[in-house]
Parts: sequence; C-alpha cells; structure tokens
Amino acid sequence: MALIERIITVYNDKGSKQAVKDVNKLEKSFAEAGKKIAKAFLVAGAAAGALAVKIGKDAVQAAIADQKSQILLANALRNTVGATDESIFAAEEYISAMQAQFSIADDELRPSLAALAAVTRDLGQAQAIQNVAIDVAAGTGKDLAAVTNAMVKAYQGNIGALRRLNVPLDDSIIKSKDFQGAMISLSKTFAGAGAASADTFEGRMRGLSLAYGEIIEQLGYALIPVLSDFANVIRAEVLPVLQSFIENNKEGIAQGLRDGIDAVIGITKALAKMFKLIADNTGALKVFAGIIVGTFVGTKVAAGIQLIAAGIAGLI
Repeated sequence: MALIERIITVYNDKGSKQAVKDVNKLEKSFAEAGKKIAKAFLVAGAAAGALAVKIGKDAVQAAIADQKSQILLANALRNTVGATDESIFAAEEYISAMQAQFSIADDELRPSLAALAAVTRDLGQAQAIQNVAIDVAAGTGKDLAAVTNAMVKAYQGNIGALRRLNVPLDDSIIKSKDFQGAMISLSKTFAGAGAASADTFEGRMRGLSLAYGEIIEQLGYALIPVLSDFANVIRAEVLPVLQSFIENNKEGIAQGLRDGIDAVIGITKALAKMFKLIADNTGALKVFAGIIVGTFVGTKVAAGIQLIAAGIAGLI
C-alpha cells in the first residue's frame, strides 16, 4: 500500500526512486520466500519418499512372512489330515475369523492348529481344542504356543502337563488320564476368557494393530509380483553381463585388489616402524625436546636482556 501511495501521491524523482527500492525489496522478499517454500517442499517430499520406501519394505516383509506361515500350515494339514485345497481354504477362513474375534495374530494361530492337527489327525477336533486353548491362554496369561504344547502332551497321555499351566484340574482326571474330561473342565473354568480379553482396551488396541498389519500384508502381496519380475530381470539379464565382465577382466580386477592390499600392508609396516622407533628412542626424544624448549626460552631471555640493556643505554 505504501508503494502505491508513493507512486500516485508523491510522483516525483525522489518518490520514484523510493518506489524502485520498494519494488526491489519486495522482489527480494518474494525470492527468499520462494526458496524457503521450495526447501520445505523438498524436505517434505524426501520424508514422504522415505516413508513410502519403509512402508513398502515392511509390507513386502509382512507378506513374505504371512505367505510362509500359510504354506507351512497347508503342508502340515495335507500331511496329517489329508486336507484338500477346499479344506485348507476353509482352515484359513477359520484362522481369519479367530484373529478377528480374539485379537490373536494368524502367525500364532496357524502353528497352534498345525500342532493340534498333527496329534489328533482330525481338523475339526484340532479346531475345537484350539478354542479351549485360546480361552485358557487368555485366562492364565500364558501364550497360545505354551498352552497348545501342554494340550498336545495331554492328548498324548501326559495330562499332568496341563497342571504346569497352573490350571485347576481334579486329581481323578490326572490319574485316569482323561483328556476329554480335562477339556470339559477347562472349557467350563475359562469359558469366555478369550472374548473378554479381546474386549479390553489392550485387546482392542491389539486388534487394531492386527487390522493394520493385514492392510500392510495386502499391500505387500500386491508388490511381490513386481519385485519378482524385477528379480527375474536381474537374474536373466544383469547377472550374466556381470559374470561375463568378471570372467573377461578377472586378472585385471585381481591385480588391482592385490595392489590395493599391498599398499595397505606397506603403510601398516611403515607405521609400525615409526611407532617402534619412537618407543626405542623415548629418552633421546625427551632430551631433544628439552634442548628445543631450552633454546627457545634462552633465546627469549637473551632478547629480553638486550632490550633492558638498550633501554639503560638510552637513559645514560
């Protein structure tokens, strides 16, 4: 506004010159502001790029781990219960439902189900036992793997393994090795514990984290084919060229490496000799240092005396 006033109301040489100065100042301000804005956008862009790379990396790693977990379960079910593709698909649907209901990671549920299926040789029975294991784990604070391991041992006849979970069991069940009775007792004692745990604030936060993890896994599954194609290009086109280059130039590359290593060895030996010389002549070096210091101090003192003498001579 001040600029406009100077041009319109004070239209003279002085006002014009001041207006030019104002314009130049304004231009400089805009330029500085532009640089700051550009820098801010550059920083923001770099941060966004780094975040995108990290998310992509995490997504692929999560998808790889999930894929491995699924393959291992499928293989175990085929070997132990003769599962078909349809029953394996149904088992995965069951795993997804358990994860959503009880906020337990599918990477925990799959090994548990595989272990129970291996001893029961029946997928339906394994799932029923796992439902009890989920409640017992929530009720005792034990992890699902530990509870599953105890139930596998109990199914095999070692009912006492359940006692080590600090769960109440009648002595008659232990003595008779009544696995079915133990399951009935535990299912009554811990009924609803898994659902109650999932409904706590901690459980809801755990469920939220798992839901986010599932989204990341899906992103990873979408990226895997792209990375697979990239790996195929590297394997088919880049590695052969690199191998050919090394094969044709291996002597030169080896000689270059030898020269570099020899240079490092030479420097190391020279340093070792220098440090040994210093160690062997510590006394002489101290005397030499003393001479230098003494000479320097003596020179300064002599110069001082000469100045004093000259001053006295001037007075006389």
